[in-house]
Amino acid sequence: MSYVNTLTQQQVDAMAVSAQDPGALCTALKQAMRNDIKVVTYDSDTRPGCRHAFVSQASAEDLGRTEVQLLAEQIDHKGEIAILSAAQTATNQNTWIEFMKDELEKPAYKDIKLVEIAYGNDDAQQSFQQTQGCSRSTRT
Repeated sequence: MSYVNTLTQQQVDAMAVSAQDPGALCTALKQAMRNDIKVVTYDSDTRPGCRHAFVSQASAEDLGRTEVQLLAEQIDHKGEIAILSAAQTATNQNTWIEFMKDELEKPAYKDIKLVEIAYGNDDAQQSFQQTQGCSRSTRT
């Protein structure tokens, strides 16, 4: 948030932000917009009232469903899987996960079981520990 405030104080013309939490930056971004700064979010969105536009590299549905399709091919459509995501508040990844879970309900994936969804909070050590925990949970 301090970086957004700094840009606002510098009176930049525009800023682009990928939000880790849909509401965490809203106060700062709204202040930027009140100062006539154009605010664009990309990849992971804020609440709509906190920006002028949102840009996504692909639809969340396509990303989530394709992840399952590619994974299923790699494990011959059978086995136990876990998902390691960034933060529980990451709007983009949570939306992908919902589409992944929906895709897994299709008959083509009846032999694939989602055993865990874990979060590493964009921290390498925590992600490593979560991955270790996921690999243990798929063996029990």
